[in-house]
Amino acid sequence: MNCDAVAASSYSEIFAGIPLSSVAAGWYLAILGVALFGLVADWKRESVRTLAVMTTISLITTVCYLYIMASILHTYCLYCLFLDCISVLTCVMTWSLKPEPPSSAPMNYAQWKTMGITTAACLFVAVVLLHGLDNSKARSSDISLMVQSVLAEPVLAVTNNSQFPSMGPTQAPITIEEFSDFECPYCKLGAMSLATVMNRYPNQVRVVFRNFPLDMSCNSHVQNPMHEFSCEAARTAYCAQQQGKFQPLYEELFEKQESLAKGKPLEFAKALGLDTAAIQTCTAAPQTNTAIQTDIEEGFRLGITSTPTFFINGRKVEGIQPVEAWNKIIDQLLVTHGT
Repeated sequence: MNCDAVAASSYSEIFAGIPLSSVAAGWYLAILGVALFGLVADWKRESVRTLAVMTTISLITTVCYLYIMASILHTYCLYCLFLDCISVLTCVMTWSLKPEPPSSAPMNYAQWKTMGITTAACLFVAVVLLHGLDNSKARSSDISLMVQSVLAEPVLAVTNNSQFPSMGPTQAPITIEEFSDFECPYCKLGAMSLATVMNRYPNQVRVVFRNFPLDMSCNSHVQNPMHEFSCEAARTAYCAQQQGKFQPLYEELFEKQESLAKGKPLEFAKALGLDTAAIQTCTAAPQTNTAIQTDIEEGFRLGITSTPTFFINGRKVEGIQPVEAWNKIIDQLLVTHGT
């Protein structure tokens, strides 16, 4: 579930920057208005007919956007799913009233005209009112400043080789190094944003993962107890990479972050079909700790003081950033790259 990622996608707008959410609000308000017309006996027949058309349109739109979230964005908005349930229920309820077809009784075009005007008015009011309450211009200004500050960052030499776990094409023009901690809540949000970015740029972006656990048991730079299971998670993720299953475990560790405990990373690996005996042997091997130490020391060399921290084509990006910011940075780098 990631409402921000869905809202940041290009599918969240109708046209000319008009948000789908504003149109949906006006549409549901119009459905309510048309239903109220049906309380008057002389309007009931045409009200039910109109509702049948409107709720069918809602249902078709619902199916289309469910497909987009499932197959293109690979993430869901809880608010959208709630509205989808309303669309299905209103459609079922309306058709259960058995609206009369035009062949059984002539249509009252005057009443349809009135309900059409009502629908247009509801859409207009919702779009205008919600636009007035929208702070997107201020948000856009903040994002632009953030994007410019990232692009102005010096390009650092971040170690990058095929041994590090990665997602996306190896020849992608944009490489994002992600220094992260599986037990860090902000890292989970950062990973969700990157997943949306990769869906938008499947051929242009590669994400390279680097372990940076804030856990005293493997990170000597941490002086106080913080994330006591993050070193175990880091070792298990590294060993999953040896079996070619890094990404599934990466997603599972962040998805079930709240339930992380001693032994849980191995349980997650087993549920994903990994060879747990090989995982246990690998996590106990000295080279596994060496690999994680290499990531940690690289992070400190690059001046990392918190997680998550990213490097996009060598430019430092600290903390979680909205998907819109990532999109703008990538678009400008692609122009510079000539892609």
